[in-house]
Amino acid sequence: MTADNVWADFYDLVSGTAPGQTSESEITAFKNGGGAHLALIIARYLSGLAGA
Repeated sequence: MTADNVWADFYDLVSGTAPGQTSESEITAFKNGGGAHLALIIARYLSGLAGA
């Protein structure tokens, strides 16, 4: 994987400013480079969207 393969970051996907998968053949990869607090913030936001 190279920088040319990166189309968006996690914030772009969650905020809807970049599309996620548009077909079953596409793969979304996520690399958390540290900052567990950021993962917790995103998890809380997503659980709110899901109504959990």
